Amino acid sequence: MTILLRIKPTPPVALLKKTLLFALFSLIISACKVQFVSDYGARLADQTEEIAQTIDFFYLNMKENTETEYNGRTYQNFVDDYLRIEVKLNSLVRKNSIQPLNASSAAVCEIVLEEWIENREEHKKNDGISDDIIDTERKRMNQLFFAVLVAKNGKELLESNPNE
Repeated sequence: MTILLRIKPTPPVALLKKTLLFALFSLIISACKVQFVSDYGARLADQTEEIAQTIDFFYLNMKENTETEYNGRTYQNFVDDYLRIEVKLNSLVRKNSIQPLNASSAAVCEIVLEEWIENREEHKKNDGISDDIIDTERKRMNQLFFAVLVAKNGKELLESNPNE
């Protein structure tokens, strides 16, 4: 009586290595992708807060360190600051616009930019600015940036998995 044993041939070592390498590569790519999006969102929130602080300082500095008399608040004294901040706001709008599920943050950032440009143009037209207007514009900008950050947090809540 002869017993025949069927032994499955083992896959070639090269095929096994390729399969393991592909599985490892897929795992790494998926992990990096999730981490990258998370890090990008955190950096964007940090940039938003930094710009909000820059604008807040701009208005506080203008109010505390200049006087309306003797042309201390002429537009020319602040044009470089206005333009630097506008460049940062343009960057913030662009970065928010390309992020998925970020329509509300991007829309509020565009409102912030439009408001900033209106404030700059009003200062330029009047070639001066009063304490009351500084206070009003500073308060309005703080409210708008609060709305941007709230919109970002809402997006993060939508993206989070409740089972994690």
